[in-house]
Amino acid sequence: MAYMIGFQIPSAPTDNQQAFEQFDALAESVTIEEEPHPIFIKVHSELTNKYPCLCDLPEDQIDDGIWSDGPLINNFGQQAAVLEIMFSKVEASVPYVIDVGLKHGVTMFDWQTGIVHRPDS
Repeated sequence: MAYMIGFQIPSAPTDNQQAFEQFDALAESVTIEEEPHPIFIKVHSELTNKYPCLCDLPEDQIDDGIWSDGPLINNFGQQAAVLEIMFSKVEASVPYVIDVGLKHGVTMFDWQTGIVHRPDS
């Protein structure tokens, strides 16, 4: 298991339960073949600049990475993305991951806390 953070480009309903339901439907439709949205490409670039994809780490540094899978770019679609973070890295990395998404106007979903983080309008 890993700590899951969701990213959504279309605006989410103000009701958190409805927002999670909408996000779940969008996230289920993401496929590896889908080209990531340009905003998600920027988000991916910024995140992996600080926390490299497991695919880019030398084998002896994989345990130091925060992501639970890779290539990380495959988790991004046109409207939604789900990234999984190793539980041992959550405290140090999740605030940054959420901040990067919000900075790019992305709505962020934290399943573990049930919080929907919305970008400033």
